[in-house]
Amino acid sequence: MKIFIARLSVALAVIACILLHVGFSADAKAAMAQAAAGAPVSGLLIDYVTRHHLHIMAVTIFLCILIVLYVMERSRMQLRVQKEIAKKSAQEESKYRVAMEISNDILFEYDIENDLMVNSPRFTDVYGRNNKIENFRESGSEIRYIHREDLSVFRDFIDDLISGKEMIEHEFRALGASGEYVWSHLRGKTIFDENGKPVKVIGKLVNIDLQKKELEKLTYMAQMDPFTGVYNKEVFSEIADACLNENRKESNLYAFAIIDIDNFKKFNDTYGHLFGDRILKEIVNIAKSVFAKNGDIIGRVGGDEFAVLMKVGGKEEADSRISKFMEQVRNSRVIDDKEVSITVSMGVSITAEKTDYEEVFEMADSVLYDVKKQGKNDYAFAG
Repeated sequence: MKIFIARLSVALAVIACILLHVGFSADAKAAMAQAAAGAPVSGLLIDYVTRHHLHIMAVTIFLCILIVLYVMERSRMQLRVQKEIAKKSAQEESKYRVAMEISNDILFEYDIENDLMVNSPRFTDVYGRNNKIENFRESGSEIRYIHREDLSVFRDFIDDLISGKEMIEHEFRALGASGEYVWSHLRGKTIFDENGKPVKVIGKLVNIDLQKKELEKLTYMAQMDPFTGVYNKEVFSEIADACLNENRKESNLYAFAIIDIDNFKKFNDTYGHLFGDRILKEIVNIAKSVFAKNGDIIGRVGGDEFAVLMKVGGKEEADSRISKFMEQVRNSRVIDDKEVSITVSMGVSITAEKTDYEEVFEMADSVLYDVKKQGKNDYAFAG
């Protein structure tokens, strides 16, 4: 089509030039001669146009045809470009839609002026809620779905939405459609208008639940005694020391107890190490049932020794918990169809004044030594 138009234009141009040259050349010479002889120029011009109006009309029509052809070709080209753009846009949209369908990411757009949060449809799949949230900041409706330990982080996110920060980034847990909390990493970018005013925040929520849980598992394995499931010696000492340092500032009262299983070597020698392992687990299970429910910290500090750090209101409260623990241990007599008598000895120190981990440990250990020396199966307080 373009080649045809170009060729037609050239042909019309050649014909017009020939007509103009043939028709005008003789008369032009005559007119110039008359003008030189003193004839009025205006009269010559009128006479010239009158006799050659057909030629002028032909040229005018030719120019009009060229303009029409140019406009038609330009319109056709623009239409083709628009179709190409629409086609590419549809292809890109299709790619984007497929990518979002196979991705765990959730896109979001927050309209600051209208306080409107719009998430991509996958939000409903993951969280079981409407992906369009009106009055997002004002109502605070999403707060009730956030894990209690992450409430401050989520509130910071809400504040950041209108802060004008160029980039926003947070991690928190929100209640999912399955009824369990889901870890998400949120990253957003603030969009500004021509006056530098923040108008929108656009970003995405990335599901990092598997990564977080794997990290928690690794952290747990690094902190816990793999056999008994309580804190290992190193981690227990760090946690206990942190609590005791806090004690200096807030005057909390802690009871620190060391538990030693009586005659543990005899059990190993008589019944084997597997039986000895069962006794260790039995003691830990009893300790968890008595101490852990009160938020007390339990750790394994030796082969058959455990330690407990209890936050108490006084010596009487510590004495009550320890007595209950001792009684349950004494009543645990049958393990793996073998009836044996299990007892423990304990040394306890109260940290009203002593707030150094090593010091309270040595005090409790010293009392424990005295208890075992006097016949075992008992406990005593230092001082």
